[in-house]
Amino acid sequence: MKIYKNSKTNLQVIDGKIKSIADDRMSMVIATQVYDPGAKKANNIDITVNNTYALDNTFEKGKPVTAVGYPNGASSILAQAVSTENFAYEEQELAVIAGTLKFAGYNEEVNENGSKNLKADGSARKPHFDIKIDVKEGDKTVHHIIKIYDFEGQKDKNGNPQKPVIETMKNRFKDFVNAEETPMYVAIATYPGQEREWEHEVNGNTVIDYFSSHFGQKSVDIMYLFSKEKELTNTTEKTAEAETAEATIGGQDAPIVDPADEPAPAF
Repeated sequence: MKIYKNSKTNLQVIDGKIKSIADDRMSMVIATQVYDPGAKKANNIDITVNNTYALDNTFEKGKPVTAVGYPNGASSILAQAVSTENFAYEEQELAVIAGTLKFAGYNEEVNENGSKNLKADGSARKPHFDIKIDVKEGDKTVHHIIKIYDFEGQKDKNGNPQKPVIETMKNRFKDFVNAEETPMYVAIATYPGQEREWEHEVNGNTVIDYFSSHFGQKSVDIMYLFSKEKELTNTTEKTAEAETAEATIGGQDAPIVDPADEPAPAF
């Protein structure tokens, strides 16, 4: 549970659990956390989320939730988007993908014989850590895949060498087995996705899968939904990407990858 703030746009992403809902269902309180860099610890905080419409019955006390909005007074935001279901939101240079995790794992980009997977130009593909969340959009399901890379010379906001992000992600998702046995709620602030369609055949029928690839992360937050009831957040762990509270790829823009050059995901 945590708060992510974008310094450029002032947009805030709040994820946590619903603490209470107003009688008129026009607002709710989210129990979350904010990191105190001085004390080097996370403090519990309640954020009021004000809406322009009444919350429907999918919003219940105790459910994981993500809200995106702008400050609206002390410990309060005016929501631009809010959901307890899997959802995707994009505004300017920010994308927010949140919901039940479908897959998380390291992709070394090697073939069965140990050779490197190659791009169309013949260069080797870089290893990456993938986080996948499926989002229902109208009559189709979009597979949102956040690809996290390490880059040489990555530095934190103070100019110091940064801990490899892939290793951080491996550690944070080490308890994930699959979506059924170890369900997790994940909220990610990333970059807008590059969309593509993959047409293929299944049992003689033509099927179209829809993908949106996001490159790099600004913030990754995890809530365990299985019996351990263990919660990990990038505020309590204070990982390198949380310290920047912004993009953590060496101050560069997210790497641009031609969607047509992307292989079909092996999920």
